[in-house]
Amino acid sequence: MGDKLRQLAGIFRQAAGKALVPALLTCLVVVPLVGSAMEIDWSDFQILLVVCLAMYLQWIISMLVLSFQQRGFHIERTDAEIVGNAFGGVGKKSRMFCRALADLCNNAVLEGLDGFLAVLDMRGLTDKERQLCYFYIGRCYQLTGCSANAVQNYQRARELGMDNPYLLLFQARSMTDSGAYEDAKLVYDQLLLLQRPEFSCIRTDLGMLYLRQHDGASAMHWFEDSIARGENVAFAYGGCALACLLLHQPEQSQKFYEQAVTNRMADLEGFREYYAELRDAVEHPLAG
Repeated sequence: MGDKLRQLAGIFRQAAGKALVPALLTCLVVVPLVGSAMEIDWSDFQILLVVCLAMYLQWIISMLVLSFQQRGFHIERTDAEIVGNAFGGVGKKSRMFCRALADLCNNAVLEGLDGFLAVLDMRGLTDKERQLCYFYIGRCYQLTGCSANAVQNYQRARELGMDNPYLLLFQARSMTDSGAYEDAKLVYDQLLLLQRPEFSCIRTDLGMLYLRQHDGASAMHWFEDSIARGENVAFAYGGCALACLLLHQPEQSQKFYEQAVTNRMADLEGFREYYAELRDAVEHPLAG
């Protein structure tokens, strides 16, 4: 019970702190306007104090409502970093954006897409807010398999000045999925220059880019480079197994396949299905 009370007290203190500035600004604007319109004598300090306290209380309540609404949202840490201080107000556009982002994080992608599109149609958005709308609209399209639409929206976010490595990564992957291989390679080159340690998937992504083009030798180069650097190793072993199939090296492919399984490659079932499909296509190129 004590912990609950301390948590509630902490939320109230935060709301009171956030409400102080807007309440003060409201008093500075509203009090003179109302006094002039209604001919109220503000020289009575008690009346002025009551009015200002009432406005402050209203702002505290608004901040508390917003706080409890946001506590119900599930927002990933990476998304919180990308959004930053944008859409941090109590207005309709902020509430709609937060709800759309929560839907996306909870895998309700279509609902999230509808929400982001609705926010984008609103008037008075800043460039930063428009960037984020286009970015997340692109993300929703990417997750629903509409790669061409994803590329277009990611590009609009970049044209508005969005500079974020996740934007580059998702755009490059969508370009690969839509068959724009040369454009994807240019974006991956930019990501390689950033040398971000948390982006350990870039070289395996490049390997997959070449696999999609049936260039086994180039794919093998990037997968082996990833293994040598200790980046995304399990996936890289799986990529090597696939590249060896294209290079007509079945025995070597089987060794890499076993390494991928041993290293607990993510989505092992999906990898096995893709491996079987590619093996059949290589062994029986005229089938179907």
